[in-house]
Amino acid sequence: MARVLGLVMKTLLSSVAALVLIGTSASAQLVLPTRPAGIVTADGNVVTRFGPGDYLFYAPLPTFPAGVLHRGVSARGVFIVDLSMLYGTVDDVRVLQSTGSKELDDAASAALSKWVFRHYKVYKAAIPVEFDASGRVRIGADPAEGPYISAVLAYLTGELRYAPKRHLSR
Repeated sequence: MARVLGLVMKTLLSSVAALVLIGTSASAQLVLPTRPAGIVTADGNVVTRFGPGDYLFYAPLPTFPAGVLHRGVSARGVFIVDLSMLYGTVDDVRVLQSTGSKELDDAASAALSKWVFRHYKVYKAAIPVEFDASGRVRIGADPAEGPYISAVLAYLTGELRYAPKRHLSR
């Protein structure tokens, strides 16, 4: 009888420990409404409803796919990254505005999935990516484009029902 009771207690304690661990992780993710969404600017800051901040920790640039580079393709796209609030890592990359090329979208998504933001700062970020015909890759919105940045932030927070159609100008 004591042996059965010990087994039941051990199972119960491990179940409680698992629930606490899951609950802690879930509660960290539930703070999303209090944390802002942001848009990455060309100077490496993330602009949120609270203004710009140094929230970006690690950001490798996408590599220009060789086959596309030889064709002299230029393209711009905007990608949304959903972040783990607990770790600052990217959970998912979505295409808001496609570059028009699956290879470029895939290259951008692969690089952006490796980004790391400061944890508990932002839960989602829009990242403009531009590939030019010379093989150069530029990341981020021009900080001087206030109306465009405001429109993207409004879209991210659900205030707008459509994505801003205007591409970034350089």
